[in-house]
Amino acid sequence: MALTLRRNKGSELTWDEVDDNFEGLKTDIDKIKLQTPQDTDTALYDGDAIWTGSGLTYYVYVEEFKIDGVYQDLFISAEKTLAPLDAGTYPGMKRKDVFAVETDGAGNYYIIVVQGPIGVVPIEPTLDASTQLKISSATISAGATTPDGVNKTIIYAEGEPAEWFVNTSDPAKVVLADTTHIISGSQSIYCNGPDQDTTILFSAPGSVFTSSEILLTFDIKLDTVWEWKSSKRTTIDLYLYDTSDRFVDRLRVGSDFGFGFDGYNTTDVQKVVVRLSRFPGFFTKNTFDRVEFKFKRTSNDIFKIDNVALVTGVEYNGIVKVPTTTADLINKGTNLYDNKTFIEADYTSPAIGDMAYWNGTEFIVDKIQIGGGNAQNL
Repeated sequence: MALTLRRNKGSELTWDEVDDNFEGLKTDIDKIKLQTPQDTDTALYDGDAIWTGSGLTYYVYVEEFKIDGVYQDLFISAEKTLAPLDAGTYPGMKRKDVFAVETDGAGNYYIIVVQGPIGVVPIEPTLDASTQLKISSATISAGATTPDGVNKTIIYAEGEPAEWFVNTSDPAKVVLADTTHIISGSQSIYCNGPDQDTTILFSAPGSVFTSSEILLTFDIKLDTVWEWKSSKRTTIDLYLYDTSDRFVDRLRVGSDFGFGFDGYNTTDVQKVVVRLSRFPGFFTKNTFDRVEFKFKRTSNDIFKIDNVALVTGVEYNGIVKVPTTTADLINKGTNLYDNKTFIEADYTSPAIGDMAYWNGTEFIVDKIQIGGGNAQNL
């Protein structure tokens, strides 16, 4: 089966449109897999908890999950403050609490905190798998005013000396310290129709160690709706660098890619939460020192970004989504690209080598011939 990526009247697709079509197909296959009933399957596909940096309070969200075999594509968020543990009553003791999503069985879902037993060595409470799903957990020591092991590093907020250095490829359309259009505090990053591939680069004063318990978070306020679920998605593509080496494949914020973001929401300030271990290739390096935001199809959009930070020390209970392999849509390769998954792609005229493969993380377009020219690597 050949997957033909042309517009209705046969005109050529741009490289970005080619990329988006394959990414859209991958997302659709993900949805097919997740919506397949599997009896008592309970799993978290998109959701997380992140310490706010204040006291015992966490921001918790979930938007894609299964409880007892029932799939939900439903965004729920809440700030949850953990109960302190009194040092006078429980000296030297700890407690491990679990953030969870719970259903009442009538189609309603809630973010809850389930307290664990108190002890010298804390253990998690037992959840009811038929009605509850763990999102994350936190440990509290007796007398402590913050959870154990957490830390927040401010990347961008008020322009303080301890924050990271920030620059942009288009200072005319991306104002890095705008004092008129703000989300909170005295300044925000104001983006007024940044062109395709405009970037913001945040550079750390030193190296940051890679960890499965490190999250990137930022606030975003949309003044315009971002195009959603189409071949021309409006997105922020995220990358990490180790010095000049961009060592990860991108993660996308926008469309229906999750991370707590809704492209239709122009009313609220939204908190985006990205666990860095979800970056393909994240653990190929021990450290990173730069975070890049690259804008796609935002030339007609106005939005603000603020409160960019890294938060460490928060456990994750989610799983990585992998597309289902189906005989109708995908064929396993048997030639020199063995162990990769192929979809043929005919753009203007079929040619040998015009195909894309799934590398376990994303579709890679390889040797696509457009307009009768030579085959090119994308």
